[in-house]
Amino acid sequence: MTLSDNSVVDNSRISGDESDASRGLPVNLEVPPGLQVVPMSKHHEHGPADFSLSTSLHHHLLPTADDVRERLKLQSAEQFLLQMARLQRSPPDLDIQAGSVVALKTIPKGTQYGPFEGKLLREPMDRRFAWEVIDLDVRGWLDATLEPTNWMKHIRCGSSSADANVQHFLKDGHLWYEVICDISPGRELLLRPKVPLHPRDGQDERGSERGSAHRMGEIY
Repeated sequence: MTLSDNSVVDNSRISGDESDASRGLPVNLEVPPGLQVVPMSKHHEHGPADFSLSTSLHHHLLPTADDVRERLKLQSAEQFLLQMARLQRSPPDLDIQAGSVVALKTIPKGTQYGPFEGKLLREPMDRRFAWEVIDLDVRGWLDATLEPTNWMKHIRCGSSSADANVQHFLKDGHLWYEVICDISPGRELLLRPKVPLHPRDGQDERGSERGSAHRMGEIY
């Protein structure tokens, strides 16, 4: 069977908008499920096909830069520092919370934590996270308010020495904490009421060790 001259199709004159029949394609072409035939002319006209369907559907769920800024504004400085502290390595047997530290496992008597890190300031930014320092030529506050890795600052002071299960001591001019009795799981770590630190005297409540005379730092 041959085609007449009038029925010869000139492919060079076919545009992408013409029907499949005029382009010589079967009208009843069976397309496998899930596929779609896209004319090449339209493909090139509108650019490469976009296969990021799932991305386009869920893109509106992703936070924008403005969303992140707003969330950061809602967080207080203390919450931010606490989150930073959680990213640092802290004792796995302790639950560090905002303003308290609770034992997850039994903490045996004699366990020591330290040293307590901070900056010496003339006035404390937050007395909850600071210790007063009094020496012959130094007077100020060892303040850990802006120390995100110092989880020790979250150990609260008890209302009296009878409530305490942790005490402080100085060693080589640095502040340390020591557990003075076994602490059972679920119990909060509590310090004795704070008293001024005297680094030059080698203050040590335990009485068994004496820290060497050492200036704790420079006052800012």
